[in-house]
Amino acid sequence: MRQYCRYCSWIIVGDVCYCQELNKILTEQQVCHTNTCRSFDFFPEDALGTGHMYTPRPRRNKQINGQVTLEEYNGAPIDPKV
Repeated sequence: MRQYCRYCSWIIVGDVCYCQELNKILTEQQVCHTNTCRSFDFFPEDALGTGHMYTPRPRRNKQINGQVTLEEYNGAPIDPKV
């Protein structure tokens, strides 16, 4: 899952965006970009007040029609239930 400060429970948004855990003022651009913060604590509601709830993207199946699977390449029997 990608981390955004806007979905962190430590962020407070008022006149400025403030991280309670890091004691740091952030710009709105920083809050909207992905990060690798070790203090990230997921909270599904958007802190910027848009009313948007976090919804993860559905996983895409990367199988391309006609592409050989690893099982087919190795000669293993293909199980259609998998």
